[in-house]
Amino acid sequence: MRKSIISILTLLAVVLVVSCSDDDNKAAVKYKLTVTVNLPSDINAADVTDLKVTVKNQSTQEELIADVANNKAEFTLAGGEYNIMASGSAGKFAINGSKDQVGVYADTNISIDMVSAVSSGLIIKEVYYSGAPLPPYYVTDQFIEIYNNSDKVQYLDNVMIGVVMYMNSKTAVANQPSLWVDGQGNLLDRYPIYNYLMAFPGTGQSYPLEPGKSVVVAQNAVNHHAQNPNSPVDLSNADWETFVPGKGDTDNENVKNLDVIYGNGLAQKDFAMGLFINPLIIAKLPEGTTPADFAADESNFMAEPTTGRSDLYIMIPSKYVLDAIDIVDGSDAVNYKHILNVDDAGIVKTPGSFTGKSIRRKVVSIENGRVKYKDTNNSSVDFLIDQTPTPGVQPTTVDE
Repeated sequence: MRKSIISILTLLAVVLVVSCSDDDNKAAVKYKLTVTVNLPSDINAADVTDLKVTVKNQSTQEELIADVANNKAEFTLAGGEYNIMASGSAGKFAINGSKDQVGVYADTNISIDMVSAVSSGLIIKEVYYSGAPLPPYYVTDQFIEIYNNSDKVQYLDNVMIGVVMYMNSKTAVANQPSLWVDGQGNLLDRYPIYNYLMAFPGTGQSYPLEPGKSVVVAQNAVNHHAQNPNSPVDLSNADWETFVPGKGDTDNENVKNLDVIYGNGLAQKDFAMGLFINPLIIAKLPEGTTPADFAADESNFMAEPTTGRSDLYIMIPSKYVLDAIDIVDGSDAVNYKHILNVDDAGIVKTPGSFTGKSIRRKVVSIENGRVKYKDTNNSSVDFLIDQTPTPGVQPTTVDE
């Protein structure tokens, strides 16, 4: 019997060694990856500049970048799974495209369909959602800062803010492929909003935002640092607050409130962003349609697919999105997109929760004190992570 056990253990050891050797061999072998970039139909190839392809190994996080020539970029890679992103510009347009979880275990050819976008003017400059360092558990100090990056006055009236539903509400599993897809597995062209959809009030031109100016929207507009020394922010002077009536929420009467447009069955006592995964959008409906009108139309709602749950989510069409950031948990080996490439071609991988840190858009220029932020419609390259929160304060130095 003892000999039999020894034999079995020996066999298992051999199998494990062979298996590990096979995996190591796959990773050690080099393969050729050819990426073909398909430009959008509204873009002239002669107008395209700085077109590059970036590949990132999901296991090692190593990145390689290659210029695109004759619509192709080539790489020699170790075997593995890669995320691939193409980006460039064409005049006023940013062009982007991506493919995730591409297996390269042989010479491989893939194509990426690019999409073009023009900045709306209103952008998300900074988001702080990670929570203060523990202890105690303190997560009510979140804020979003919206900035006018254009050269014209923009109006905040009826601009909506929402977090896109990112988890399976039945299982509470967050890091998984989105359930909100069509029959081909592609993300829907409208976004289900988790928790609350909020909107600025106004009749059209009640709340102008001058070029180079911003507004801070606080979850709770109080001095959080005074309440908890671990919190990095004082939001008592925020411009706006996401107060939810009748839920025991804190209301600073000196700070204007956003309107609550809709809260689904998962709605909490306050507008809260995710601590780990946080796909965020700001959007504006066509002139003549208010957020309240939109919420009164039953066709603008959907139940969560495949789960059998009846809770309804208000669905915001992609075509009305002004800006979006697909924020994912950097501690996960694999990440899944919840925002379409046309709205955000990349992702922001954050270092973790309860860090007291924010993400902030990169500064590309400062002229006569006026800050211009990077806005290529690709959050992978537009944002800095692990930043000290600076609500309402604009940087004085250029990031790149």
